[in-house]
Amino acid sequence: MAIRDKIISGGNGINFTKETDSSTDWTGITNNTYFRDVADGLIHYKNSSGSILEIYNLSTSGTSGTSGTSGINGINGTSGTSGVNGLNGTSGTSGINGTSGTSGINGTSGINGTIGLSGTSGTSGTNGLNGTSGTSGSSGTSGINGTSGTSGRNGTSGIDGTSGTSGRNGTSGTSGISPTVSGSNDQILTSNGAGGIIAESLLTFDGTKLSVLYQAGDEGGEILLNKPETNTTISGTGVTFDVWQNRIRFFEQGGTARGAYIDITECAAGVGTNLLTGGSTSSGTSGTSGRNGTSGINGTSGTSGTSGVNGSSGTSGVNGTSGINGTSGTSGRNGTSGIDGTSGTSGINGTSGTSGVNGTSGTSGINGQNGTSGTSGTSGTSGTSGIALILNNTNNYVLTATGTSGVINGESNLTFDGTTAIITGNLNVSGGTQSIFSGNSTLELVKIIQTGTGDALVVEYSSNGDTSHFVIDASGNTSIGTSTTGRKLTVSGDSTFIHNPLTLLTASVTAYGDIVTFGSGSLTAGSLYYLGSGGSWTAADASSSTSSTGLLGIALGTTASSGLLIKGYARSTTYSATTGQILYVSTTAGSITPTAPSAATEIIRIIGYQLSTNDDVIYFTPSNDWIEL
Repeated sequence: MAIRDKIISGGNGINFTKETDSSTDWTGITNNTYFRDVADGLIHYKNSSGSILEIYNLSTSGTSGTSGTSGINGINGTSGTSGVNGLNGTSGTSGINGTSGTSGINGTSGINGTIGLSGTSGTSGTNGLNGTSGTSGSSGTSGINGTSGTSGRNGTSGIDGTSGTSGRNGTSGTSGISPTVSGSNDQILTSNGAGGIIAESLLTFDGTKLSVLYQAGDEGGEILLNKPETNTTISGTGVTFDVWQNRIRFFEQGGTARGAYIDITECAAGVGTNLLTGGSTSSGTSGTSGRNGTSGINGTSGTSGTSGVNGSSGTSGVNGTSGINGTSGTSGRNGTSGIDGTSGTSGINGTSGTSGVNGTSGTSGINGQNGTSGTSGTSGTSGTSGIALILNNTNNYVLTATGTSGVINGESNLTFDGTTAIITGNLNVSGGTQSIFSGNSTLELVKIIQTGTGDALVVEYSSNGDTSHFVIDASGNTSIGTSTTGRKLTVSGDSTFIHNPLTLLTASVTAYGDIVTFGSGSLTAGSLYYLGSGGSWTAADASSSTSSTGLLGIALGTTASSGLLIKGYARSTTYSATTGQILYVSTTAGSITPTAPSAATEIIRIIGYQLSTNDDVIYFTPSNDWIEL
C-alpha cells in the first residue's frame, strides 16, 4: 500500500497528482486533491471537507496482444553421407564418415504485441513480431582424404526452421465510465465549484413539481426573485416568496421588508377561499337620533349617516413569464479503437550444418525449411464514451441541458446553495392546472419581499379585460377591482361576505366587523361604552340619555388602541340571553340586557340580537332611534 506523486492527464481534462494502491491509502491524501486509485481504476477528488468524490475512471489500457507463437524448430540437417571408401592403394586408409549436420536452432518465440495505448478508448495492442526462422542445419564435415581413397561426400544442409507465428493483437481498453453522484431520485444536480457535481437533497424535481424542501424553526421553503436592473426602488436584492409559520409571504429582501402575507389557516378547506370576492366595506357612522319633544310630541329622528363608499377592487397580478427550458447535455465522445498489436518476429533461420570432412565428395546437407510466419494479433475492442463536458462550472449553479451531445451548462441566473433557490429573471409556471406551495413549518409558506416601488403582487385573469383584479402595492395596500390603492383595503364593485360568526368566534371577547381604535379611557373587555364629547369612552347607561344615545362600542381590550366594535359580531361569556332575543342598553353601566328599561326618564335603545345562547355570540348593530320614558 502506498501513495505516489503523479502529474498525469486522465485523457478527459482532469490531471491528477497522486496515485494510491487502494482505498486504505485515501486517508493520507490531502484535501482539494485529484488522485487515481489503482485498485478501482477511477480518478477521485478529495474536497475541502475531506469527502471523497468519484469523478470518472480513466479508460483502461488495451489488453496486451497475445504472444506470437514460437517459430517451429528448424528440421535437423541430414547427416552427411559417409565418404566413399577410397580405392585400395598401396596402403590408403578408408575415408572417415562425414559428421552429421547439427540440428537447426529453434526459431525464437514471437515478441508479444505491445499493450494498447490508453485513450478516450483503449487502442488495440500491436501484433506480435514473427518468430525468427530456425537456423539451417550445419553441413556435414568432409571425410578425411584416404591415402588414395576418394573424398567423402559433403553432408546435406539442415532444413530451415519454420517461422514463429505472429503475436495476437491486444484486446481493446475498456470504456471510461460516467461519474457516480451520491443522492436520491429527483434531486437536482449543482456544481460544487471545484469540478465536481452535488445532488441537492433540499431541491427536487419529479418531472411535474419543483420542490424547495428547506425547514428550520418557523421558516420553510424560500424562493428569491432578483429585482430588475432599472426603473425600480425595491430595496435589497429582490422579492422573496417564503413560508413562515401559517403564512405565505412575499416581501422585498432589504429595507423595511415591505410586503404582504396570506394566512392559510384563515382560508376555507379544499382551497375554497376566493380572494376576489372576499371582504366587505364598513358603513358610515349612524347619526344620533333626535330627542323627544318636551310637549310629548316626538321629535324627529336624526337622519342616518350615509353608508361608506365601497372600496374599488385591486388589480389582478400579472402572470410571471415562463422559465427558459435548459438545453440537453451532449453525449460523451466515443473512445478511439485500440492500435493493432505488432506482429510477432519471424523465427530465426536454423544455422547451416557444418561441412562434413571432405571425403571423396560428401553430399551437402539439405537446407532447413523457413519457420512459418506468426499469426496476426486480434484487434482491440473500442472503448465506450467518456463523461459530459460542463460549461460555466461554478459552485451552486444549477445544471441544464444545452442541446449539444455531451455538454451541460451551469446557469448563472439559477442558483441553489442547499437552502435558498435564487432566480435572476422571471419565473413562469405553466402547463398544469394549479401551482402548489407545500411546506411543514411555523414560518410563512410563501413570502414576497418588494424592495422597490412596483407592486408586490398582481393577480389577474388572462381572458378578462379587467387587468386589476387583485393588487398589493409596495406599501402593503391591497385593492380589489381597481389599481387605485392608498388604503389598506380598497374594493371596487360588488362583494359578498359569507361567514358564520358562531364558528369563527371561538374565544371570549373576540369580534370582527367595523372596529375603531381612536379615543381614550380605561376599559373592560366585553363591556358597552359611549363616546363622550371629550373623546373619552365611558360606560353606557340607559338611566340617562347622555350616556346611552350617542355612538356606542364594545371594548375588545383595556384601551381604545385594542379596538372598539361599533358594528359587527362579538363573543363574550357575559352575553347569555336566549337565542334570537332583542338586546338593549342596560341601566347597569357597561352591560347589555335582553330586558327593555321601564322606569321614567330611562332610555330604550335596541343595540342588537343574541345569535346563540350556547356560543355567547351577538350581532351588534345599535339603532339610530331610541325612546325616553
